[in-house]
Formats: sequence, structure tokens, C-alpha cells
Amino acid sequence: MPGIQWFYLDASGAQRGPVDEAFVHGALASRQLRGDSDVWRDGFADRLPADCRD
Repeated sequence: MPGIQWFYLDASGAQRGPVDEAFVHGALASRQLRGDSDVWRDGFADRLPADCRD
């Protein structure tokens, strides 16, 4: 069974994804994705900051 799939807005505001949780962790660690970048997954009512996704 596949894990949770995330979507995010990149620095230019373009929607990216789906990506897995490991990608989000790695992108945050490498600063490819900022902690305040918008992320979401299917079923979410709204976007949230990447560093608050749990």
C-alpha cells in the first residue's frame, strides 16, 4: 500500500507533486522546501506550512 502523497507549492508558486513523506523530509532538510511552504494532501480542507504537516 502506498504511503501518503503530498503536494506543495514551489518557490515560484507552481504546484508540485505528488511526492512521498521522505521527499518532504529531504526537501526541508536540504532547504529545497521552506518550512513555511504550503503543502497539502487529498482530504485536507486547506493547505498548511510544511513544517506543521503532522
